[in-house]
Amino acid sequence: MKISSKKNILIWLGLLLVVIYIYWGRNIYCIGGNKCITVWKKFNNKSLVIPGRYFGMLKPSSCYIETENIGDIVVYWSDKLPEVIIIRCDGIYKIYYPGNIKILDYKKSYAYEKILYEIDSKKFNEVKPTSYLMDINIKENYAVDKFGEKISPYSFFP
Repeated sequence: MKISSKKNILIWLGLLLVVIYIYWGRNIYCIGGNKCITVWKKFNNKSLVIPGRYFGMLKPSSCYIETENIGDIVVYWSDKLPEVIIIRCDGIYKIYYPGNIKILDYKKSYAYEKILYEIDSKKFNEVKPTSYLMDINIKENYAVDKFGEKISPYSFFP
């Protein structure tokens, strides 16, 4: 084998390792066809929670949430607010906005409660029929919907 072909093989293997490094730890959870969240675990104990299906090699420039790898995040959608997601996060997080979808913090206004929940709701998952909920455990790579059904993630590398 010539030296140049060995060099080409090493370059391709290096590129493959870079792609694997970038995509490792990325899961996409979907409810229905267009209500998706990409959770991208990074190696510095940070995760990016990105609305939609995100396949970029670099982190997005806007419209994402950065949080810890150990936390939970709840994502809400409502038919009354089609271009908005509402999040509830227990850990430390930061919302990076603007973007094509507006990300609102549930804790900043309890007006969202009237949009998402029935008046007599007592449980966390009792949202209106026009609202959707995804409860994501980032640490365990686990998500459930408003019925408590597990949402199977799409992973790049199982």
